[in-house]
Amino acid sequence: MFNIVDSDFFNKAVELSFKKIDKDKSGKINPDELSAGLVYMYYQLSKRLPGIADPPTVSQVEESFKKFDRDASGDLDYNEYKGFVVQWYAVTPAVPCDLNMAILRGR
Repeated sequence: MFNIVDSDFFNKAVELSFKKIDKDKSGKINPDELSAGLVYMYYQLSKRLPGIADPPTVSQVEESFKKFDRDASGDLDYNEYKGFVVQWYAVTPAVPCDLNMAILRGR
């Protein structure tokens, strides 16, 4: 079995979403930007994997933000953001590797 969070596609989507929502290029995002980033991630992933876990609600983001803001800065750097996204989408059921790879390749 293969989990989406282990894929190159997923890792690239995490990287692109962070860059897209880090408007000021500070290398950090705030809770509002985190919500936007997770919606963007959902959009990117659902194009290839319809039915993937829904993005978290604003209240779920607010509840979890402090857990991933390890340095208590009030913002998330890339590694903190990636940790949040991986944790959120890691609950997505694994699918057989050959099926998952076909989906990721757009077949």
